[in-house]
Amino acid sequence: MPAAGIWELREAIAFRYSSIFGNRWEPSQVIVTNGGKQAIYLTLKAILDPGDEVIILTPAWVSYESQVLLNRGEPVFVPTNEKFLPDPDLIRSRITDRTKALIINSPNNPTGAVYPAELLKEIAEIVLDNRLYVISDEVYRTLIYDGEHVSISSFQEMDKRTILIDSFSKSHAMTGWRVGFLLAPSHIAQAISKIMSHTTGNVNTPSQWAALKALETDTRYMLEEFHRRRDFVTRELQDMGFTFHKPAGAFYFFFDVSKYCPDDTIFVEELLKKQKVAMVPGQAFKAPGMVRMSFAASMSDLEEGLRRLKNHINGEVS
Repeated sequence: MPAAGIWELREAIAFRYSSIFGNRWEPSQVIVTNGGKQAIYLTLKAILDPGDEVIILTPAWVSYESQVLLNRGEPVFVPTNEKFLPDPDLIRSRITDRTKALIINSPNNPTGAVYPAELLKEIAEIVLDNRLYVISDEVYRTLIYDGEHVSISSFQEMDKRTILIDSFSKSHAMTGWRVGFLLAPSHIAQAISKIMSHTTGNVNTPSQWAALKALETDTRYMLEEFHRRRDFVTRELQDMGFTFHKPAGAFYFFFDVSKYCPDDTIFVEELLKKQKVAMVPGQAFKAPGMVRMSFAASMSDLEEGLRRLKNHINGEVS
């Protein structure tokens, strides 16, 4: 079994993404990985030399920093604005002669922000001008409620500088199957395939065939249901007086709890202890004072969880 995955799945992914984004991806440029995390890790392993800098936009998914450090790189954190969108000028100002790559994530975890085409085009110009690589984490690309998904790889010449990361976990609710993948320039894909052959080897075969079948599945019903949940949670959090930007994509709310507790970690610990409701503190994403709430749950669980959250901030017992 090829370490990079069964040819049928790689061929189907290459065809699908070439059709969606207007590029010409070849099956040899597709590597099937043990989830999206491994795709990012192997990419960093392939492109980084010790001391290379990687720009990470914050708030950021928790694994980006650790994976850069594990590959002997140096994370450089660049904060986004109040709408969780990056400032191209600020990105440009943080580039040095050691900068190797930029990680972007749209739709975003934890904020739900979706980067518009104009912004991505500006970022693409920065990448090309400085001969950087961009690792574009697009695992939530099918879950967009406002606007549309645009891949930075679709801009001219960006297929040569982009490593596109995706997964079946979110788009097809296949989290436990552990099937992620990446599309990369040929020389990077070849390097990643070699690394994979000497570490984990291929993704388990049944999961790969299941993923191939999943590509034939219409998942629009999932988007409709998540949209309904997003709007419900929006109304509930607004009624409670929380400050937040309504997520345009993914399935998270990221909101400020500082008026209820000066430490977001203490807030979520107390919420879990007293109300049995689990959230993630913003400090984990380099955003103290905030918490992340997932709405990837049934409506009945969301209703109950939000009732308990309301009780918590009002000092009541559930």
